[in-house]
Amino acid sequence: MNNLERLIIEKCPDGIEYKSIGEIAEITDYVANGSFKSIADNVSYKKTEDYAILIRLADFSSGFDKEKFVYIDEHAYNFLSKTKLYGGEIIMSNVGSVGTLFKCPKLNKPMSLAPNTIVIKTPNNDFYYHYLQTKEVQEKIKKITSKSAMPKFNKTEFRKIKVPVPPIEVQKEIVRILDNFTNLTAELTAELTARQKQYEYYRNKLLSFNESAESLDTLHTHTHTDTSTDKK
Repeated sequence: MNNLERLIIEKCPDGIEYKSIGEIAEITDYVANGSFKSIADNVSYKKTEDYAILIRLADFSSGFDKEKFVYIDEHAYNFLSKTKLYGGEIIMSNVGSVGTLFKCPKLNKPMSLAPNTIVIKTPNNDFYYHYLQTKEVQEKIKKITSKSAMPKFNKTEFRKIKVPVPPIEVQKEIVRILDNFTNLTAELTAELTARQKQYEYYRNKLLSFNESAESLDTLHTHTHTDTSTDKK
């Protein structure tokens, strides 16, 4: 019996309780800050660095590349008081790439939520970040998403989605296990990326016939070294 099984037997003798996500989480979005007119009157976006960063799905996609950030001034940041971000919150796209989610990073600068996303704050964001990515939840999100040119899901229906509420000890153990897999995946991805670059380098060298002799010598040295290292 592993530790997770032991915890479930010990802490959940009657099974796992389920509640709607609206019962356990604070869920809000950009437009909760006011009418479209009031937002337009008080908020303007800036490409040059300013008081706060507007956190968008595009930033997640770019790996939070500082060169691509969009900023707002201090007045706009304070006006958007309901969607201030501090790091660690779950952010989910509810327009376009519906259901895509990420955890807000800590960027050592004030942050605010962008349009077309919702912010989800739960008692344990690490646990629900993993859970909301499950096939079961993603299928439920698809069912409440409009089939239009620009898909959008119904936030009221989203709040009704049932989620498990296991004891915190069980949540932490599940997070520990899944985070280990995440870290391993990152390591393997980095290794595959390095190998791909190595392949491209030697492909270009070997197929440049003016340098073929030197390339073959270099390739033999590196592959022999890599193989010997791997065997250790």
